[in-house]
Amino acid sequence: MIPSGQLKHPDGILTIVKHTYADTDNGGFSDTQSTLTTRNAGIRPMSAEEVLEAKQIGEQVTHTITMRYDSVTSTVTGKNHHFVLGSRTFEIVGSGMDTDERHRQIEFKCRERK
Repeated sequence: MIPSGQLKHPDGILTIVKHTYADTDNGGFSDTQSTLTTRNAGIRPMSAEEVLEAKQIGEQVTHTITMRYDSVTSTVTGKNHHFVLGSRTFEIVGSGMDTDERHRQIEFKCRERK
């Protein structure tokens, strides 16, 4: 279910990409990315007031992404995941929020990668 006022991508599909970090033999680390899953999602640009509020706490946030809460989406975090919507990439700021505390939908604050 996409909340009122939010847009679906024309395909209706958002891809959740997972980062896997590992140490390399030469002392560095590697970041391997793989598609975790796809989900229908709502995407809403943040209002000017919401953007200013986020900046006051030191976060640059541009969009809110909402999707169904399930065993996969509840484990998505900004440290290990990002979203791809068509040709656009969204970095997750923090962790998802169970908006109604009833495990129906989860909301992510994101910034669009330029």
